[in-house]
Amino acid sequence: MVSFLIMNKIIYVDETTGMFSYSYFDNDENHYIDYEEIITSFSPTFITICLCVSNACNFNCEYCFNKNKNNKKMTFELAKKIIDKMIDIEFPYCDKYYVDVSGYGEPLLNLDCILKINKYCQEKSDLIRKEILVSFVTNGYLLTKEVVNVLQNSGIIFGISIDGDKITHNKKRKTISEQDTYDIILNNVKNIEKKEFLGCAVTLSTPTISLETIIDSLLPYFNTISIKPVRESSSPISLSTIDRWNQEYSNLARRILNDARKNNVKILKSLINGDDYFGKFLYRSILKNLTINRCDYGISRFCFTEDGKMFGCAPATSYEELRMPFVNANYYFKKQVEDTKKTCSSCPFYLFCGGECFIETKINNSKNSSLCSLKKHLIQLSLYISLELETNFPFVFYQIYEFCKEKQKRFSINKELYEFLSLHENYSFNEGKEIFYSLK
Repeated sequence: MVSFLIMNKIIYVDETTGMFSYSYFDNDENHYIDYEEIITSFSPTFITICLCVSNACNFNCEYCFNKNKNNKKMTFELAKKIIDKMIDIEFPYCDKYYVDVSGYGEPLLNLDCILKINKYCQEKSDLIRKEILVSFVTNGYLLTKEVVNVLQNSGIIFGISIDGDKITHNKKRKTISEQDTYDIILNNVKNIEKKEFLGCAVTLSTPTISLETIIDSLLPYFNTISIKPVRESSSPISLSTIDRWNQEYSNLARRILNDARKNNVKILKSLINGDDYFGKFLYRSILKNLTINRCDYGISRFCFTEDGKMFGCAPATSYEELRMPFVNANYYFKKQVEDTKKTCSSCPFYLFCGGECFIETKINNSKNSSLCSLKKHLIQLSLYISLELETNFPFVFYQIYEFCKEKQKRFSINKELYEFLSLHENYSFNEGKEIFYSLK
């Protein structure tokens, strides 16, 4: 049992079970995590196939991890070959498949290939009668009305990288000719009529800026906001700026709870809905979901370069020695768990965090101390927010708990859909899915 002080409240955490409370409690259960059993029985129910369709980009972002842009593009023939191999041979038993064509360049520079990939995935989805969903993140510069219409009419989900307010964004994200990009991107966003599934990705670097300002500038346009700290960069988040970032997140936590008093959960939902750094800890705290591994690297995520080399994620492609020679989810799951246990198992927040990023471990030969400090603070804030909502705003807590449960369902079979399809075998998978959701 450990305790910590956060926002003038003491919280007790049982580091072996992940239980937490404002009051000291005895846990009489002898809790033992059988890591070997978990590893042996592990089998992903879904996978993400990342295809780097373009190694070219029209931007020159200060913090881009891809330092070796060669302007090459993936061919549709290679993309098709990879999709077939991963679905038909490596993971035929999965319930669902995601194809992410973001990679490490600007995907819209290879739009024709994306559209062919999506068409093929729909055909394959009809063939295997399982969902294969295509998505990507773009810098938004090429998102004209015509491009948006083509993407949305094709059922392709996309998000946009934008760093909050105009001044902050334009400092970091310029074109290759050093032109500002914010106004063009925001105008493209404003012209998108159907924004229900539109999300944005924000990169935190230096200097420290107001998180509330970032979020308030984006909420009118995006239902999902994913804020993540920069990794490899000339302006990383360092130990010297962590205290200021921690304070910004504390201010954001106060804002979330002040909004909860007014039954306003828009910010909370926008962070939990996607892949936000803070949001994932909020999600785990509210659902009491624990984890023994950091991420889906080489486990349920596999990234392929434009020439077909396989890595665990897009940033890993910068390191040839991290190239994956074979597909084995259990092998990489075991490696991730064992590596993390060596460096993080003594941390009381290990089961909420899952350990250090594989790439950070490679770069630093250990943990990234600054990001580790930030994660601990975010986990503590997440436990605090969860307890405050549950204790003082139970109705709001129930809303968010149900919202988290709905998010959880995205990664498993929709049983109602498959029951409907089994009763209407005359429909193709995609035709039946469209009819099913139209009746909901």
